[in-house]
Amino acid sequence: MKSCWIVTKDHQNYLEFRDVPVPQPKAGEIVIRVHASALNRGEIFVGGVVHGGPEKPGGNEASGVVHAVGEGVTGVKAGDAVFGRVRGGFAEYALMDAHQIMRKPEKLSWEQAAAVPVSFITAWEMIYLYGKLKAGETLLVMGASSGAGVACIQLAKLIGARSIGTSGSQQKLDTLKTVGLDVGIATRKPDFAEAVKQATGGKGVDLVINGVGGSVFADACARWHSAGAWRPWAMLTTCSRPRSTSTRCMRAGWKFSAFPTRGCRPAARPSPPPDSCATCCRR
Repeated sequence: MKSCWIVTKDHQNYLEFRDVPVPQPKAGEIVIRVHASALNRGEIFVGGVVHGGPEKPGGNEASGVVHAVGEGVTGVKAGDAVFGRVRGGFAEYALMDAHQIMRKPEKLSWEQAAAVPVSFITAWEMIYLYGKLKAGETLLVMGASSGAGVACIQLAKLIGARSIGTSGSQQKLDTLKTVGLDVGIATRKPDFAEAVKQATGGKGVDLVINGVGGSVFADACARWHSAGAWRPWAMLTTCSRPRSTSTRCMRAGWKFSAFPTRGCRPAARPSPPPDSCATCCRR
């Protein structure tokens, strides 16, 4: 089959088509015939701490029809229309773990379904699974115009929470307000603490999702610890300064755990996060 790989050479990224065998499902897996796949920003960071190595098969999400079912997988059969997170979606066929399988609604096109899993499942994990956001609470999303940022805003609106978002583009913030953003702050710098304080009547926020990284996270912890009941909980991307971040926040009374961005599963580890991990913290 044809497969498209993302390759890094001389600090540049390239798409490279290859002929590879059709994957065979192991126990707990299925193989889908791909109808559509999507490109996420994180995919271009080949060779970094998230993906590792100079090359990788492209495509972390896809939609298609079930081609083969591995041992122990129930609830789907060959020919069913599905979508979800996959390995190597830029190909004619792709592997999908059974716990990632979602049935494609008829109202979604193949392209629409393929664009859902990475952003919206990531947002769901941060908001519901880890963040425990509730109706009436306030969410702050840094880097709100990213795919996961937009998903967070929409999911917050769905449960009746209020959202504040930052972006370097006022035009993007205006667009985000049409899909549910309540307050937009136009900035790329860690200078928004006062605006957030004013937007919340001095109370601070309940949940922070940081899609920018360590350049804003440390200042956020240091400034808002005394601002009220905010509980930073999830980071989308690798911290660029995790050591200094953890030191400053621990002094302010926060407890840390760390989890790899690839797996999105927290580890029960209260020590400062390693350089290659995203960080979570709660007061």
